[in-house]
Amino acid sequence: MGGYLKSLMFPPGLPKPLALFLFAPLELLYTFVTAPFTHAVRLFANMFAGHLLLAFFSAVGFWFLVEHPTAAGFPVGILGVVMAVLMTGLEIFIQFLQAFLFTMLAAMYIGNALRPDH
Repeated sequence: MGGYLKSLMFPPGLPKPLALFLFAPLELLYTFVTAPFTHAVRLFANMFAGHLLLAFFSAVGFWFLVEHPTAAGFPVGILGVVMAVLMTGLEIFIQFLQAFLFTMLAAMYIGNALRPDH
């Protein structure tokens, strides 16, 4: 672990004063704060957007089929239910994709940290 942090904060060829006072703190901040935060925000935004669309189409279907059923609103209600079902499938696919990408990124980060030159 010490070799990884040393190579991360003090790359070869970088002057020591520049590395010590500017590069090292910024790299530590990026590695341990900024990168995990941006990954978490991206995952949250993907999940929130999917849930919001799913709630919208479910509400449309419920409103036009149960709350205020009319002949003109029946096709809109059916479309809302169909879209809710399709969005559920899409959301499941996206969540599997997010899990796969998270696993791949974690494996790459761990693999890079365990390389012999660290």
